[in-house]
Amino acid sequence: MHPKFVADAMVAHLARWLRVMGYDVLDHTQCGEDDAEILECARSTGRVIITRDEDLHARAVRAGLRSLLLRSGEVEHALAWIAHETGIDLSIDLGRTRCPLCNSPLVRVPSAEVPGAPDYVRERYSHVYVCESCGKIYWPGSHFTRMQATLARAREILKKLKSGEGG
Repeated sequence: MHPKFVADAMVAHLARWLRVMGYDVLDHTQCGEDDAEILECARSTGRVIITRDEDLHARAVRAGLRSLLLRSGEVEHALAWIAHETGIDLSIDLGRTRCPLCNSPLVRVPSAEVPGAPDYVRERYSHVYVCESCGKIYWPGSHFTRMQATLARAREILKKLKSGEGG
């Protein structure tokens, strides 16, 4: 079973990363920005809170909720810490990827069948990924390569965390 998360507004960028990696992550647009709303969202849906807010983290722990307090704002360090604490896989599985914007599952569709796909995408990629809810279209372009490089750095940091060297 893969963990599910709720990310506060301070770490909303990580919600997008985790969604691309295939994890179900609600954010402040879905749960609310108020700490009480985030706590209730996590409690009612069984999610792990991800935050940089020490007060929110402390309230979550006091309420018996699982919460990860991130110390670093750097994506690779934050992802490595989340992986260290939850065991998530620091890789992208396009079969599990969720919409970075709305968290809905993506569907793999032949690019020729997607009217909104740009011509160069239809020419270069046989398939694209379409969000079931918002209709946004995704494909593994140059951003995918950059994301893979970031995740490789995060995996190196994770190795250090596991060996006790820190990150």
